[in-house]
Amino acid sequence: MAQREDNVFRGLKTFKITDVTASNIARVTNPIFLQADNRSILEDVKLVNDVTLRDGGAIPGSGVAKNVQLTDNSRTDMFTPAAGEVWQLSAIGANANQAPSSGYVFSMFYSMKDQNGTNRVIPVGDSASITTQAGNLKAIFDSLPFQDIDENVTVQIAVDNVQGTSTIDVSLYAIRVR
Repeated sequence: MAQREDNVFRGLKTFKITDVTASNIARVTNPIFLQADNRSILEDVKLVNDVTLRDGGAIPGSGVAKNVQLTDNSRTDMFTPAAGEVWQLSAIGANANQAPSSGYVFSMFYSMKDQNGTNRVIPVGDSASITTQAGNLKAIFDSLPFQDIDENVTVQIAVDNVQGTSTIDVSLYAIRVR
């Protein structure tokens, strides 16, 4: 058992606390079974997760802004977390190069594979009609009970009413929670 416990720390000793990823932890702890004989190593794994701030709260310094430029009404991929990571979507906004003649409505989707490997697209929500060049798309989130996504989900965005030479920058802010 001591050898296995040492492997957890030996496998992570070259990383700073802020650089340890979920994949790094999974690599040094797989497989570990939930049984009394593994109590000590399970405590070590819990310690590693606590120290690397994998308790479900935001991980300091992990926030990212993702940006896509829309030129038509097709769904566009915005963000897919890396393997083993969970991210919380916090804010989304848009800025067009010209004001719309009748308003933009943005739609967010989650794209993922089902249990059979078939790609599925789930509509998440729509923004209110935005009639200015810049707008907050918070209404998309209003229908969601939570905004946490993992490696199995790709966030997509689409807009209707794109005019002629319009380009619209859509920015999403996400912060890692696990």
